[in-house]
Amino acid sequence: MTVARRDLLLGGAVVGLAGGIAPVRAFAAKGSPVDGAGALPMPAPTNVLPAALPVQDAARVLMDRGWLFHEGDIEPAPLDSHNATYISVKAGNARGAAAVDYDDSDWQAVDLPHDWASFQPFVKTANVAQGYRPRGIGWYPVPYTHLTLPTILR
Repeated sequence: MTVARRDLLLGGAVVGLAGGIAPVRAFAAKGSPVDGAGALPMPAPTNVLPAALPVQDAARVLMDRGWLFHEGDIEPAPLDSHNATYISVKAGNARGAAAVDYDDSDWQAVDLPHDWASFQPFVKTANVAQGYRPRGIGWYPVPYTHLTLPTILR
């Protein structure tokens, strides 16, 4: 007996449709039918709150608050002598936005996590992997003045 390809495909489609129409019950264990509701074991409803979480370790410090942000790079003035170059690489003599005495009073106050790229405008020519937003440089200075360490860590 020879079956034509068209007849085979048509018969397979009819069987597939018939299987999708007829209700089929699944069984989690022998003899126990499972419906949509109550299939998973769930705790009984209660009006009591769970126990409070334990107190956090004093060695863990939350550093999500009090950050500052500046979009764009801050170029320090170029070094013009050997002595200026020598002094600039010594501890505490950073220049530009990394300087200890840099005035960042006009920077935006943010809490972490902060995604400054999400505030960028959409640009058709920007990278699709970046959500059509331009990339760039941003500054997040470490907020030493806002950070209060626990006594155990001082």
